[in-house]
Amino acid sequence: MAERLKEVLRSQEKGHLVCISDTFTDLYRYNRKARRFWRTHFFIYGSWWDRLLVPNRVYYNTFVTRPYMDFADKANSAKWFHNMRDIWQGRDVVFIEGEKSRLGVGNDLFDGARSIRRILCPPCNAFDRYDDILTEAQKQEKGVLFLIALGPTATILAYDLFKAGYQAIDIGHVDVEYEWWKMGAHRKVKLERKYVNEAADGKQVSDAGEEYAQQIIAKINE
Repeated sequence: MAERLKEVLRSQEKGHLVCISDTFTDLYRYNRKARRFWRTHFFIYGSWWDRLLVPNRVYYNTFVTRPYMDFADKANSAKWFHNMRDIWQGRDVVFIEGEKSRLGVGNDLFDGARSIRRILCPPCNAFDRYDDILTEAQKQEKGVLFLIALGPTATILAYDLFKAGYQAIDIGHVDVEYEWWKMGAHRKVKLERKYVNEAADGKQVSDAGEEYAQQIIAKINE
């Protein structure tokens, strides 16, 4: 997995957007907890970034999928979420997600999509089943939009699907961030029907409902 992630980070394929966290300058746009995390991160791993990043290339911002919780000023979050909806407006969307991630369940974030299908994957160590996940994804028609929430596996999968002629986005924690924004939460809290690995007791979830069950087209077990 590490070697594949390095490959993605160094990719210069035309049309493939490589995103990294926008934390190399001006950490004060983020809250205290986030600033502390990133200072520690760069103290430990800064030399790795120096070696792996390609000089003078343009990287995009991973925080497009985390537009709420870590920001000190959250005034722009509503606008960012609103603008993001244009990505899947009128599109046939296929979620590739952990078994309990449940993107969009209980909220209206993806209401603009023309259709939603789901490929469920192991909630942990999904990369162990990578070949099966990729094979299942490639059964879908080329016009779909893949939105992938599967930890670091999503980064690699989005890249491989792009190379296979699909449009795919590592959508990360955007749905959880949207839930927290709607709640006005100021810390990472558990959600009733969704797996939240960053919150205490976040692994305990209730039933997702019949509409969700009908959207599942494949399930890849651990």
